[in-house]
Amino acid sequence: MKKLILFVASLLFGTNTIAQTILFSCNAEKHMVLISQADPNTYLYRSWNKPKPITDKPDMELKSSNMESVGSCQRYYKFKSGKFEFEVTNQWSCQGPGEIPPTAAKDAIGDLYVKSGGELKAHYYCYR
Repeated sequence: MKKLILFVASLLFGTNTIAQTILFSCNAEKHMVLISQADPNTYLYRSWNKPKPITDKPDMELKSSNMESVGSCQRYYKFKSGKFEFEVTNQWSCQGPGEIPPTAAKDAIGDLYVKSGGELKAHYYCYR
């Protein structure tokens, strides 16, 4: 799936530079989200509402410099749009011994959180 996303991104944007900077893809219940890096201090959030394909223009594009690392693998990317906050994490894709996603998300690789005014409005698990 990741190779397909990289290939489609290279076709969409016309260069391999952008395709090579994709850091995380989140295939959630209602959205497809790609996190990429525009430069060393800028992260991009692109989201498509399903069933819209990623070959179409994204429904949402946000920029941020907010990325937090936990350990050597886990990343938390945070983006804002007005009063809404979007947080994407790869926490399940780099789990250590004894760390497993909740049973409901057996094959999850991460999470997508949507907040408004600090209050959680939606949570989706990310899959490949």
